[in-house]
Amino acid sequence: MTKDIFSRLIDKVSPEPNTGCWLWTGAMDGGDGYARIVVGGKQMSAHRVSYEIHKGPVPEGLCIDHLCRVRCCVNPDHLEAVTSAENTRRGVRAIRDWTHCIRGHDFSVVGYRTKSGSKRCRTCDSIRAKNAYSEKFGPAETRGHKRGSQHPNAVLTETEVLAIRSTQRFYGVSRELAAKFGVSEKTIRGIRSGKNWSHVTIHEEKVAV
Repeated sequence: MTKDIFSRLIDKVSPEPNTGCWLWTGAMDGGDGYARIVVGGKQMSAHRVSYEIHKGPVPEGLCIDHLCRVRCCVNPDHLEAVTSAENTRRGVRAIRDWTHCIRGHDFSVVGYRTKSGSKRCRTCDSIRAKNAYSEKFGPAETRGHKRGSQHPNAVLTETEVLAIRSTQRFYGVSRELAAKFGVSEKTIRGIRSGKNWSHVTIHEEKVAV
């Protein structure tokens, strides 16, 4: 790898002070949320390029695992060459070891169910069911209810909605965001497209910052 590629890699990195992740700000793979970079006219995984720059070639038959579980991270200290089977096991284990949902509900107290390989909080599911009822019988504002986090059945807050919209390129696909915030993938897609929580705008995010 040349110095030019190293410079281009570093230019697209935004260090995250709390976790140590090097969050990628360049092109992303829309399908799986991994960082992408062009090398020699060919698109490559940015985390793999970072590994090869700092640690050398990836051994044959191995793939790169994110120890931090953040797909857009390119910090070489967070990357390890492992077999595909081990990579899969670690991903499953990370989900299995969750003890609380994103709302802070303790799984050992409120319980959980599994869906698509993720843990789903039963309390959050109950709230989602109430939200679905509200959606079925009309928008909250037409029924005299407050919007957003002011609604009694709201799961998300305005801050979390802005986080979903502004960090989607960092945290990957809708499935991971849904598991993290305890909502459905349909809700995540609606938030990202602006269909859901349309009253919360990027402008509000800029003002808040």
